[in-house]
Amino acid sequence: MSAARDTGGAHDVAEHCEASESGGADVALPRFNWGAFLIPPVWGIAHGQWAGVFFLPLWIFVDNVLRGPQLLGAAGVVAGWLLAAATLGIQAAYAAHANEHAWRRAAGTVTVERFVRAQRRWAVAGALSIAFMAAAIVSHLAS
Repeated sequence: MSAARDTGGAHDVAEHCEASESGGADVALPRFNWGAFLIPPVWGIAHGQWAGVFFLPLWIFVDNVLRGPQLLGAAGVVAGWLLAAATLGIQAAYAAHANEHAWRRAAGTVTVERFVRAQRRWAVAGALSIAFMAAAIVSHLAS
């Protein structure tokens, strides 16, 4: 039974991971980092990837373009939604490569399993943050 538990955990990680070369050894890392996608400024600072911080002013700019249709007209609304889509695409590309960059920084200090567990916690924190922001927006719009 313990053998099934051990291989089950390894199979679970391998099922959702791809091999990534780091330091000459093959390491199984998740393909996409939901923490880096959902809260890139916070995740980026915590993992030494300062590029994640630049998503905050980018989203503020998108928000301002979307809120200012009276100044820019219909073209401004279209431009705002195109900017939002482009920002989400860039954010997805960032999240797709975030694990390999974060692993290079953490490789000597933690095991792969511990790193993957920590990234799952970041994904939960990101989901909770998005849920909290959505609730705040709905509450604000309802009042």
